[in-house]
Amino acid sequence: MKKIFSFVLIFLCILPMFSESENLIFKLTDNTLEVFSFDKDSKSITFFGSDNSKNRNQPLKEFIDIEGFSKFEQLEDMGFYWPKYRGDWNFLKDAKKLKSLGLITVNAKSMDVLSDLENIEVLELDYFIDEINLNNFLQKDIDFSKLKKLKKIIFNLRVKTKSGFYYPGRIPRFVNVQNSPEIYLGNNGIKDLQDSEINMLKQYSIVHLGENPISKDIEKYKKDINIK
Repeated sequence: MKKIFSFVLIFLCILPMFSESENLIFKLTDNTLEVFSFDKDSKSITFFGSDNSKNRNQPLKEFIDIEGFSKFEQLEDMGFYWPKYRGDWNFLKDAKKLKSLGLITVNAKSMDVLSDLENIEVLELDYFIDEINLNNFLQKDIDFSKLKKLKKIIFNLRVKTKSGFYYPGRIPRFVNVQNSPEIYLGNNGIKDLQDSEINMLKQYSIVHLGENPISKDIEKYKKDINIK
């Protein structure tokens, strides 16, 4: 019995050694590549930028694209923290089974890519954008008709300036929202709601307004929106 137990224990110890890895290839703005390896069967990958090379799994330099997500067929959860990237995030479409996405303190040209994340259930979006891209965030409708499994959205938006940043005070223009998810609006500097914004917020089962200044005058909106 002891021999059988010892054999099983040894097998369990060496099994991880046979797991396959796949590469994600980051294309940098200086026309070089940086490669990071992950377990092929990873269900969750979180990207951190760090000066500590042992913990870092994304480039410290600015990158323009990532190739290889289609190889990770089990990937369901992904998070980016402080990436040096200013593009459209279209490479996210290659993660076909993605259920949860966190974009934390990220820059972007637009939110268009979100429309194609069909299996997504949770979106945590913390944008810190260049002022030149502000209209793409506040005036452009983002169609969520394909996102039929969506359960929760967390949204924060700050706009960079030469002297710092500011909160634009508006809500995201997500339209055709499916499945009546909750939305958390944190502190976006929202002081009031326009009629069109009230109609958009009716798509959500619960609207969490957090620390927004509007919270002081919230009662007049409660007849139209389920506000917490």
